[in-house]
Amino acid sequence: MQACRWFDPRPFTVEGGEGPFTAVEIYRDDVPFDTAVAGMTDPAVARTILRERHSVGGGRAVRVEVETTALIPLPGGTRIYAYIIDLGSRGVLVISTTSLTNMDYPATKRIVDETARTLRVF
Repeated sequence: MQACRWFDPRPFTVEGGEGPFTAVEIYRDDVPFDTAVAGMTDPAVARTILRERHSVGGGRAVRVEVETTALIPLPGGTRIYAYIIDLGSRGVLVISTTSLTNMDYPATKRIVDETARTLRVF
């Protein structure tokens, strides 16, 4: 399990390596950038609402918003808003929120935007 992966203004518990639905999740994945973007926007499991190229921390990134159309494991109709950041040979960094956080989804999207805007990648 990666340290400091989940962020939320409310107390929460992590059990068995699976985290709760928190306001923001940040994680690194060992997949290539194009694979990560394709997986997040796969039309078999999600409808793409937004897909924009960005630069985050001086590197290549994509900002996406999708709505799930199948159980992936999120229920259909769940919105996911994320930045997928290319870390080269280290895979990708994903900063995301979902509409399942029981919080103000537009507000958590702004937190994700601000996190991406201020991120420094080393």
